[in-house]
Amino acid sequence: ISELLLFFEACLMLIAPTLVKNMLPFRWYAWFLGNKGPGLGLREQGEVGIERILPLINALRRGSRYLPLECKCLVNAIAGKAMLKRRRIPSAVYLGVAKNGEGNLDAHAWLKAGKHLVTGAAGLERFKSLAAFSDRVQPRHY
Repeated sequence: ISELLLFFEACLMLIAPTLVKNMLPFRWYAWFLGNKGPGLGLREQGEVGIERILPLINALRRGSRYLPLECKCLVNAIAGKAMLKRRRIPSAVYLGVAKNGEGNLDAHAWLKAGKHLVTGAAGLERFKSLAAFSDRVQPRHY
């Protein structure tokens, strides 16, 4: 798939969760993220090669940068999850919190496929995971 097609796919996948997130409460679309639990272990996810997900990571970054929408971490995680699901690559979305300098809580979401971070790497070390949503898709064997 060419980079341009991946870019357009990423843009479409970023627009949909932006609209849904702004119109509906989280509990109404949390089912899409998968089963709530500890997340998938590496054995359950299988070995995911970086060469399979790097084009998706780059397309999501470009889409987030060029769309005239605010694509924050949760939107990026949902869009990335959708792109990975289309390719039958197992992944997990993590939701976490951290205290900021004023004593308030900041929230963050990130997406992992295997041992690789797909979205949400910026500032991740500050956050403690509270919940994980993972799916058990049957991986494609190439």
